[in-house]
Amino acid sequence: HWPAFGTHDEFRSSAPVVALEWLGNRSLVYLTLTNELTVVDTVMMTLMERLDFSGIKLVYAEFALSRNGTTQPSHNQDSDNVMSTTFQNSMISNEGRILVLCQEELKSLSIIEIQQRITTLEEDGEWLEALALALDHYDSTVKSQEDRKREPDVRHDIMSHPEFVSKIRKSKDEEWIAELLLRYLNLAVENAPESTLDRSTIFNKSSSRRQKNSRIDLAQSHFQMLAGVCIEFCIVTRRLDLLFNDVYQRFRDSGYTDVFLDVLEPYVLNDKLQYIAPEVMSQFVEHCKTTNDVSTVERCLLHMDVTIMDFDTILSLLRKNGMYSALIHVYTHGLDDYVSPLEHLFEAIFDTAATESGKQRRLDGSPQTAFERYGYKAILYLRHCFTNRTFPQGQELKPENRVDTLRPELLQFLKAKKYTSPTRMTPSELLARFRQYDYPYIRVLLVVDAKAFLDALSIIFDSPEVRFIESTDNQDTMDDWHNMIEQSPLQIENESTTEEVADGSELRSESFEVRQRNEKGMTCPDRMDFARIISLSLTSLESTNTIFGNVDQFQVTKNAFYDFMGKYLLKGLLRAPPSLTMSVIARMTSRLAQDDVIKLLQVLPRKAYDREKVLQIVEGEGMTRAALHLYKSGVVELFEGTCTSDAGAHHFRKVIECYLKDEDIKFRLGAFDYVKKECIGGSTFRTDGDERTVHDVLRNALCEKLSALVNLDPVLSAQL
Repeated sequence: HWPAFGTHDEFRSSAPVVALEWLGNRSLVYLTLTNELTVVDTVMMTLMERLDFSGIKLVYAEFALSRNGTTQPSHNQDSDNVMSTTFQNSMISNEGRILVLCQEELKSLSIIEIQQRITTLEEDGEWLEALALALDHYDSTVKSQEDRKREPDVRHDIMSHPEFVSKIRKSKDEEWIAELLLRYLNLAVENAPESTLDRSTIFNKSSSRRQKNSRIDLAQSHFQMLAGVCIEFCIVTRRLDLLFNDVYQRFRDSGYTDVFLDVLEPYVLNDKLQYIAPEVMSQFVEHCKTTNDVSTVERCLLHMDVTIMDFDTILSLLRKNGMYSALIHVYTHGLDDYVSPLEHLFEAIFDTAATESGKQRRLDGSPQTAFERYGYKAILYLRHCFTNRTFPQGQELKPENRVDTLRPELLQFLKAKKYTSPTRMTPSELLARFRQYDYPYIRVLLVVDAKAFLDALSIIFDSPEVRFIESTDNQDTMDDWHNMIEQSPLQIENESTTEEVADGSELRSESFEVRQRNEKGMTCPDRMDFARIISLSLTSLESTNTIFGNVDQFQVTKNAFYDFMGKYLLKGLLRAPPSLTMSVIARMTSRLAQDDVIKLLQVLPRKAYDREKVLQIVEGEGMTRAALHLYKSGVVELFEGTCTSDAGAHHFRKVIECYLKDEDIKFRLGAFDYVKKECIGGSTFRTDGDERTVHDVLRNALCEKLSALVNLDPVLSAQL
């Protein structure tokens, strides 16, 4: 079989090629019609050299080509032929050289070794050209194509860790390339211009921005250019060990560490540099603190590969300087730990709460204290986690099923009854505000912003794919209801599922599945626990209004909780004792949400609220339709025999009054249909009062309202 050939790659020439020869095993030399001699590396498909041969008189050959392609003689032979020129025989490859035949001489061309070429440039003082050529050589020789293929996963390979790479024996090419950079660095530092400015005026600690000076500091500009060259060179050659040792130390000895760190920043923010050595990182943080620009550190850390950091050093540094966004990023991305950063953030919240939690809030809600800023950061972090997003980038969590265990982890932490310190604390610190109380984490978030916290909690409560432990309770008092928190949710569930198992094998298998999910940590705590904890915390906070600054702020917090309870009472996901239900109804009534009140009354059992107190609330706001629903339930009790005849008659009269007070004429006419339905067939025997049946009770009550019904519609009244 003949060998098969195909196009491997293409290299375009600027003009037609008139001569072509190989130079060595991988270089191709060609001459164009415009007298340009070009050398191409066919492995990397890069241009190695381009020479101008226009001043060299090459030997060439001319020959004629026939236009008609025939060999027959022609009367006008000159017009049928085209003269062509070729230089193919003017160039020949021989022992790694190209011999070029000129009209007066024979030239020999060969490729000079890369080190010799760079040395020549170095001797001529063309340092930047020498460094650029060294980078080209590194890219084409040291950094193989196989290395490139491994690059997408290089950050997850321990072999690529900068600290590990620095201990690996370097190749000869890597060694002399690094030595070239260091020679350039030393020469540039030794010949740097003198600074014309006092460096203390450039970086003023009391200023948030660097002061600009009308005069240009040549030394400053020189070291900025030098830092850029060194950083770029070390990143391309993957010599971060060289960058953070020899190069950094040289800038430090010269007193231009701040310039080096400033130039380093954009490389990190543009994702070119994903690692900074611990010592340099510490100096970078101090530098940013000096210039009042600590936020830059957090922005940089969000672009760095936290999986290869020195965690002990960086976490200690972040905690010390209160960089909690970066702290969360390092914990979650580097250690897959979502609870520990929240613990440290709560430490800051507790510390600042002692002095700032009672201050008056701004009307626009904008945080003005460290307590508020840390508190809102914690709530925002919870929202991101509950919605399966990273903080603070907002990207999707990886792996996708991580959120299944993350939500229960965070909820279990939030509902902890007692404070646990991630660091050692003195007894006096442990007794500081909030730390000493039960359920301190939920308690302090309620003080920060109850509505924002409850909105974050609603994300999980509303999610259809989240599994919760379910419990049942029938407590009639707030104390009994609050005490239910002390019981183990798992114990409650096991008791309920044990009763279900006796009913059938299908429920038995479902109970086993629930227990399996619990063991895997994928089931969230009971929703009722959070309702009880929040209610208990608000009861405790009511006696310490100074925490909120004023009574109005505390009322806003309670209203947020009542709105939260109302939402989930309507959905049937939460239950509450009568006193709390009354507060929820009162809150709905104050918002004139009559439809919500009616829906809530429809879904709640009758014993869940005091009807007379609810009537007093809704009638006070003129909610006649809500009152109508309550009075109708009183009439139903008359038929059921659970109320006296006088009470039933009173409810019946009130039903008619509610119809008559309604603003909608069509709705008012509904009173006649209701009276017909209730009065017909009311033959239930009564033992109390003079009336013998329910029909008699309702008839006598109707007579008292008959005149008002006649005024509404005489015809329909006559039909009664």
